[in-house]
Amino acid sequence: MANRATILLAAATVLIAGITIAFGATGYALNGYHDAVFFMPAAVSVAGGHGLNNPLTDTRTSWGDPTGGDRYLYFPPLWPLLIGSLTSRAIPIPFPQQAMLIAGILAGVTALLIAFFFYKIATLNGRSFTMYGAVLISAVLVIMFRAAWNMMARPETFEGLLLITACLVAWYARRQWHILTCFAVVVGIMPAIHPFGAMFAPLLVGLYYAARYPFRRAAASIVAVYGFAFIAYVLVMQCSPYGIIETLQGVSRHANLEVAKIGIQNTLVFLKSPYALSYGIVMLFLAAGCVRL
Repeated sequence: MANRATILLAAATVLIAGITIAFGATGYALNGYHDAVFFMPAAVSVAGGHGLNNPLTDTRTSWGDPTGGDRYLYFPPLWPLLIGSLTSRAIPIPFPQQAMLIAGILAGVTALLIAFFFYKIATLNGRSFTMYGAVLISAVLVIMFRAAWNMMARPETFEGLLLITACLVAWYARRQWHILTCFAVVVGIMPAIHPFGAMFAPLLVGLYYAARYPFRRAAASIVAVYGFAFIAYVLVMQCSPYGIIETLQGVSRHANLEVAKIGIQNTLVFLKSPYALSYGIVMLFLAAGCVRL
């Protein structure tokens, strides 16, 4: 029978996931300047059968596609292709709203999986689940998904779902080749979604094998994952509408311009955020938990 802490965590998680899906359904993430305009128009274009193009962001599109053809070359292609392929004319709501709803559902499912994974960690080796753990996990979810509520149109929504799925596969899979295959697929398609995930996924793989096996076996497993991941990446990118070479050239042109804009003011924006205090509170909560352990 579930104790009060488990019920609290379940209720908080369902509430957060429900709010996330509701915000997706209303197009909440399209408000403001939170990058939806760089991704969702391309997804809607795919849904409507007009190809992987974005006619709404001429400046950003021209960075990746100097021909002026509005082609989506400034980011890797998999995120808008996924959203566009999941939309349907049979659903009686407009494609833009469908696209945002799909993003909300993906983010909501991610919230449920993250809460479940943290719960499994908190109850490892038969430990009882306490109210402290329920409040801590709920607080972490609130902070994570407060950002997701106005950033869910970005590719990191899909990358987060893939990362937590890989964690759960590593937790439950009994055969190592199942884990290796999952890791290879996740690491391989991450760069086809967005560069951020391409940085985090290999670190996750390295940490898993380094913690579990001696050096030689860990190194061999990591090399195998990276090798198969490279093959998966090339196949996915080559099957995309513009191929691997032209896409990489467009992403490179965009990246060079973005890096030139990064400065101290861009870095300090996180500290100036009205939610920075909330991050600090959660970090203090985590520190207190570490001292307690």
